[in-house]
Parts: sequence; C-alpha cells; structure tokens
Amino acid sequence: MKIMILQDYLRSGGTERQTIFLAEYFRRSEHEVSLITFRPGGRLSREWPKNCREGIWSKSLQIFDCGLSFYAPSLMKVIESQLPDVILCMGRMANLYAGWIKKRFSKIRVIAGLRTGKSLSFLSRWSLSRADGILVNSQWWFRQLVQMGFDSQNIKVIHNSMALPLNPGEIIQETGKIQDGLEALATQSTCVFLNVASFRSGKRQNDLIRIFSRLDRSLDWQLWFVGEGSKLSHCQRLAKRLGMRDRVHFFGYCPDPGKFYQRADVAVSTSQEDSLPNFLIEAQWFGLPVMAMKYRGVEETFRNGSTGLLIPEGDEEAFLAGLHKMISEPERRKQFGLKASEHARKCFSPGHQAAKILQFLSEGV
Repeated sequence: MKIMILQDYLRSGGTERQTIFLAEYFRRSEHEVSLITFRPGGRLSREWPKNCREGIWSKSLQIFDCGLSFYAPSLMKVIESQLPDVILCMGRMANLYAGWIKKRFSKIRVIAGLRTGKSLSFLSRWSLSRADGILVNSQWWFRQLVQMGFDSQNIKVIHNSMALPLNPGEIIQETGKIQDGLEALATQSTCVFLNVASFRSGKRQNDLIRIFSRLDRSLDWQLWFVGEGSKLSHCQRLAKRLGMRDRVHFFGYCPDPGKFYQRADVAVSTSQEDSLPNFLIEAQWFGLPVMAMKYRGVEETFRNGSTGLLIPEGDEEAFLAGLHKMISEPERRKQFGLKASEHARKCFSPGHQAAKILQFLSEGV
C-alpha cells in the first residue's frame, strides 16, 4: 500500500512526533511511505536520524520557509506524481486540504487526523465532511463530531501512542541515574513535579506557577518545566516575582526528556489546549502519577484515583489540595506510579496503536 502523510511543519509538538513515528512504523511494515510537509525544517526534522528515515520519501513544498503553515504550493501536483492509495492528514493545516484533495482525487482514500484541542472553523468542518474517514485521538472528539452531524461510522477513535524514541518493552527501573546535574537540585526526599510542554497560552504554565506559589514553603517540593515557546520568558518573570526561583526550574527544550521523567515524582498539567496530551502518556510510561485539570480528552489518558488525580476544570483549590496529598503521601504516589506504568503500556503501546491506525487506513483500499 502506498501511504502519503501530510504535515504542515515538523515543529516540536505531540502531533508531529506521532507523524514521524507513524511514518517509520508504516515503512517497517513494508508499505511505501511518503511524508509531505508544507514548510521545510523544524526541530524534529533536524533531529530525525537519517537511518530512521531511510525508505521514506520526503518533500517540503515550500522552497524556503515562508513562515506560513497553511501554504502548500504544488500540493496537488505532488499527489498526482505519487498517486498514493491513501493520504493521512495530520494536524489542523493539513486537514484544511482534505476536502479539496478528495474533490480532485476521488479514487484516493483520504483520512483526516483530528488531534487539536482547539475549536473547528467552518472550513475545517467542510473539509472533514468530505474525507473518507476521520481519525480522532479521543472519545471527546468522537462525541463532538457526532453532535455536529458527522456519520459515526466514518469516525475512528485511536488514542495516541507512546512516541518517544524508546524500546516499547523497556521498563525504567533505575530512577536514581540522573544526568546533567539534576541530582544537585533536589534530594531524594524532594517531591519533584514536572511539566513537559511548549510554552503557549493554552498550555497555561502560568496557572501552575500561581497555584504552586500558594503551597506551604516548609514542604519539600520543586516544580520543573521542560519546553520552549513564546510564553517562557513571561513564566520565568512570574516565578521570580513570586519569589520561587529556588523552587521553580526551567530547562528549556530537550529532545529526549526521559532523564526528567526518571527523576520526577508527579506530572502536572493545567493545559486547555489538548485533546489527548502526549505528555501525560509519556509520564505514566515512566511510572509517574499524574495530576491534571479536566479538559476535553485529558481524562482519557489516565485513571482517576488509580494512576493519578483528575481535577475539575478551573478548580485551583482542588488542585492545591491534590498537590498537598501528593507531597504528604509518598506511598500513595508510589502505588499510583506502578499502576500508571502498567496502564500506559496496556493502553498506549506504540505497536498496538499504530497497527490499529494502519488497519483503518487500509479499509476500502
């Protein structure tokens, strides 16, 4: 089967990691794979090892990066030259073209991939309605699309898979082996809370900092952030203004955040920009319990009361109370973490999830 994947830009996001992971999986499954990006470059493009992309035909439509994620010059010509059996559109910008592609190439199976935490525009809804199928990563999106009038038979729910570059069978046991001086920041008794995400308005790291500023300073805790983005400097200034420089640490972007997952004790999120956060999947894979505010498909990533705590959306008092529980009950954290690791491997196994996607793509081909 000839599979084409469309992605606007290989930035350092969860959808983009899933795109690269799927391209590699399809190629290993002996399918002919092409990856078309609208813009050249991007962090993940630079970090993608040559040996992993061998056998995958890739092309950027813009000769140089125009900075326009929606601009896809000569897309139809490239599709015509390749004539794939199926096209998988990954991300909001790629989905905008799904309807036009189907109109032009009626015999090609076109699958839209809906993973955004943002609302759908009129053009997005029109384009999705023309696709042969819609791949969503949460039950929340399934319900929303059905309410919008989409045929439930054309919608497939397949949760994200663990997409960090790890052996899927690997179980991290030696959590004490920390690199880059992380061990100097916190003792083994320190409860380290971790957030791994881009610094954008919807991720709301500023809310986390404000909530943590209300924690009792006599308690032994720290808050670590891994990521970059337009709101990073704002959050750094906020932490400084609230007198939290010794408690809150910013590590910037890290291509492999595994060492942070290994040392941390709890993953925390107040994001309102995700339909199914990869961060919470990764954290549980490493055996971290999670604390997250309810938003769209967030609750589908973990089991409330078993692998973490689900906080009602916007309830900062409940979030603060949950933090106190996590700090003061280390044995409970440990039990949550053990169950979290089991849950992640059962529900978000890379091979299992990708195989389900491949089966969905092949239907009717």
